[in-house]
Amino acid sequence: MDCGRYPVKREVGAVLEVSADIFKDGHEVLVAHLRYRRDGDRVWRETPMRHVDNDRWAGAFTLATTGRYRYTVEALPEPFLSWAADLEKRHAGGAPTRPAIAQRSAPTPIGSSERRRRRRPWRSPPTRRWRL
Repeated sequence: MDCGRYPVKREVGAVLEVSADIFKDGHEVLVAHLRYRRDGDRVWRETPMRHVDNDRWAGAFTLATTGRYRYTVEALPEPFLSWAADLEKRHAGGAPTRPAIAQRSAPTPIGSSERRRRRRPWRSPPTRRWRL
């Protein structure tokens, strides 16, 4: 809590719920992930976050063992979902959808943002620390 100043305390097997306000200029659809790991582990684990309302997103993970954990929230625009949402709006408004489909004849598959993210060289993401 308070940017890691005060540790959050939980029991083993408890679920830690995290929420964040996530927003971006424009009309692109966002996807968000909660990334977490125990101190000392090199591999970050990831769980998707769900859109709650307006700009609020929420995610949770189960605490498997005692010790300190680090977590961070990551959000990215998803090109394919943005294209599909735009296509749905055009269809609902009665606008022709064929040009949009032809323009994007080979849409980017779902998960493209994840592959793009994996290609980036990682610097250590901002983290929060807490102890069970």
